[in-house]
Amino acid sequence: MLVAIFGMILSVGVWAEPTRVMTGDDYAFHVTRLMSASKGWANGQILPQVDPDTLGGFGYAYNLFYGPLLTYLAAGLQVLIGAWPIVINIVLVLCLVGSGLTMCYAMTKISKNQVLAVLVSVFYMAAPYVLNNLYSRMAVGEVAAAVAAPILLLGLYQLTVGEKHVARSIALSAAMLVLSHSLSAMLFALMAVLYILFNLRKIVNWENIWRMVLGVLVALGLTAFFTLPLLEAKMTDNYGVFDAGYSDVYFGANARSMNDHRIWPQQLLMMGSTGQVNEDGLGGEFGVTLGIVALVGLLGFWFVRHRIEDENQRRFATSLYIIAVLAILLALPVINWNYMPGILWQMQFPWRSLTVAALCLAVVSGYTVYGLMRGLADEKQRVAMVAIGMLAVYFVMPLILPRESRRTDLDRVAEDPVAIGWEAEYAPMQLLYSPDVEEDVAQGYACSLSRIREILADRGTDVRVVSGEVMLMQISKDGLKMNVTLENTGSDDATIELPMIYYPGYQAELDDMILQVNPSQEYGLVAVTVPAGAKGEIKIRYGLSLATQIGGLISATTAGLSVVWVIISGVIDRRKRKKQAEISHLMDSVREVVEDDILEAEFNREADKEAILESLGEPDAPAMPAIVPPDLPIPQPVVTEVTPVTTDNSVEAVTSAEKPKRRSRTTKTATKVKSSSRGTKTASTASKTAKTKAARTTTKKATVKSAKSIDGAETPRRRTTTTRVRTVKSDELED
Repeated sequence: MLVAIFGMILSVGVWAEPTRVMTGDDYAFHVTRLMSASKGWANGQILPQVDPDTLGGFGYAYNLFYGPLLTYLAAGLQVLIGAWPIVINIVLVLCLVGSGLTMCYAMTKISKNQVLAVLVSVFYMAAPYVLNNLYSRMAVGEVAAAVAAPILLLGLYQLTVGEKHVARSIALSAAMLVLSHSLSAMLFALMAVLYILFNLRKIVNWENIWRMVLGVLVALGLTAFFTLPLLEAKMTDNYGVFDAGYSDVYFGANARSMNDHRIWPQQLLMMGSTGQVNEDGLGGEFGVTLGIVALVGLLGFWFVRHRIEDENQRRFATSLYIIAVLAILLALPVINWNYMPGILWQMQFPWRSLTVAALCLAVVSGYTVYGLMRGLADEKQRVAMVAIGMLAVYFVMPLILPRESRRTDLDRVAEDPVAIGWEAEYAPMQLLYSPDVEEDVAQGYACSLSRIREILADRGTDVRVVSGEVMLMQISKDGLKMNVTLENTGSDDATIELPMIYYPGYQAELDDMILQVNPSQEYGLVAVTVPAGAKGEIKIRYGLSLATQIGGLISATTAGLSVVWVIISGVIDRRKRKKQAEISHLMDSVREVVEDDILEAEFNREADKEAILESLGEPDAPAMPAIVPPDLPIPQPVVTEVTPVTTDNSVEAVTSAEKPKRRSRTTKTATKVKSSSRGTKTASTASKTAKTKAARTTTKKATVKSAKSIDGAETPRRRTTTTRVRTVKSDELED
C-alpha cells in the first residue's frame, strides 16, 4: 500500500489533468498506437495488428511490429471507461505504480525485509531516467518495460540461490519485455548475461541450466503470436524497419549516430529546475541525470557492503553495482561504437543503457541506505523509511509537477508529424523511396510522413485495375474490409489494387474460391489476382496469416500449460508447506516432552538424594551403631516375584516402609526400606529389589504417591504424575 501511495505521488503530473493527454518526444506515435488494438477489434480482427483508420483508411500495422501488450490493456479499459484521454492516462499511471509494486514483490522475496523492499521500490520509481521516459520523452514502451524488469531481477537471484521457481520468473519477465519494448528486452537480456558470467560458478549447474532453458522456451511460446508474424513480415523484405539502408540513413541505427549521441559525465550529475538537465549544452532534451539517490548508492555502497549479512544478497548487490557501472560507461565517450557489435546500434542512442543503470542502482542504493539505518529499532526503521522516501520524491519534484506545456487535446494528436511513427518505418519501401525525386536518388530513401501522405493522396482511394481486363461494378469499404463486385472479361488473369497498405494476413475469396493476395509493385498496397473469366463479388478481409495462426496456437497452448503448471506447483508447494508445518509442530511437541522429562528426572534425582540421606539417619540425632551378632550372617535382600494387580486400585502394604516411587519408563524398580525398633532407631539399612516383566500394562491409571515411614515421618515428596504402572506385592523380609 505504501509503495502504491508513493507511486501515485510520483505520477501526479499524469492524473492531475485526466481529460488531456501527455505530450513528449514520441507521444503522438504512442497515443495513436494505444488506440489501435481497440479499433482493430472493432473492425473484426481476431488478433488486432493493423489500425484501420490510420493514413486516411489505408491502415498502419502498429501491433505487427511493436509489442502490443499495452494496446490490449488500453482496449480493455476503453470498454469499461470509454474516454480515450482518461484511458491513456490510467495506462501511464498503472505502468509507473506497477513498476514499484513488482520491485517491492521481487525485493521482498529476495531480502525478506519489507523496509528494504519499500526503499528500493521508491528509489526505482523516483529514478530520474524512469520519470524522464514518462514526462519528457513519453517513451511508453520503456515505461512498460520497467514493470517487467524487477521480475527478471528476481529470476537472477533465484538462479544464485538455486530456487526452483527460476523458470517461472524468467518466462514471465522475458515475455513481458518482448511484448512491451524490444530494445529494452535486448538491453535487459545483456544485463542477465553479464550477471550470469559474474556468478558463473554459483549459477551454472544442471538444474539451473534446465530451469533457464525451460524459462526461455516458455517465454518464446507465450510471445509466439507476436514474434512469428514479425518474422513473417521480415521475410517479405518490404518494410523500412527491416531495410538496412533505411535504418542506417533515417533510423539512426549506425555507429555514427551512436557516437554523436554519447553524453558527458557532467550530464549525469546535473539537473535544472525544469526536471531536465541544464540547457547549457550539458544535457539537451533528454534529462539523463542519475539523481542524488543513485549517486548515494554509487559512492556509499562499498562502505556498507560488509553489513549485508547474507552472502547471496551481498553477491547479488555487488553484481548489480558492477553492471550499473558498465551501463553508465556505455553512454559515455569512452566507448567508440565503430568497434561495437552492430546489433547494439539498434539502440539508436547510447544513453538508453541508463535504463539498466536505473534498475541496478535502485537496488544498490536501497542496500546502501538500509545499511546505514539497520541498527535502529523496527519502529524507527519504518519512520526513517517513509522520511527517506519523501526525500527521494522531493529530489525529483521538478519532473513530476503538472505543466500546461505537457498537455494537449486528443484531436490534435493526428495532426502531429509523428502520428504513425517518426520515421514511418512500418510503411512499405515503395512509399519510402521514389527514383523520380532527386533527393531520394541522392539519399536513397525518403521518410517524410507528409511525403507519404502526398503519395497516397495522389494515388486516391479508388480501386484500380493494374493488369488485365476487369469490369468493376460495385465497391464498398469498411475499415480493412472491402467488397468488390467485378467481372474479368479477358482471357488472362487480371490484377486489381485496393486502397490498403499490404501486410501479411490479407485474404480474398470469390464464391468460396481463395484468391492470391500480394503487395503491388508501385505503392506496396493490397493487390488481388482475379482469375480469367471470374465474375461475382470478391470479399477482402484482414485476417490471420499462416504465421499468426501458428503463433497464436503455440501461445494459447503455452499459456494453458503454464496455468496448469502454476496450479499444480502451487498445490504441491502448499502440501509441502503443510507437511513441514505438521513436522515442525510435532518436533515442538517432542521437544516439550523431552524438556519435561529432563526436568522430572532432575526433580526425582533430588528426591532420591534426600531419601538416601534420610535413610542413613536423622541429621539432628546421632546415628546408633548397628547390632549384629558375631556368629550370624548379615541378612541379604530377598528377590520377590512381581504379581499384577487385578482391577482394583489398592496397593498391599509391605512389611517395611516403602520408598516414594519415581516416574520411570524402565522395567526395573528398587524399593528401599527402613527398619525400626521400640526403643532405639538403627542406622542399618536393607533393600529389596523387584524385577518386572517388560510388557505394556492394561490396568487402570493410578496415581503414585510417596509413602510414609513406619514411625510416621514422611519421606521427601516426589513429583507426582499420572501414568499406567504395574503394582507389586512383596513378601516380608526374612529376619
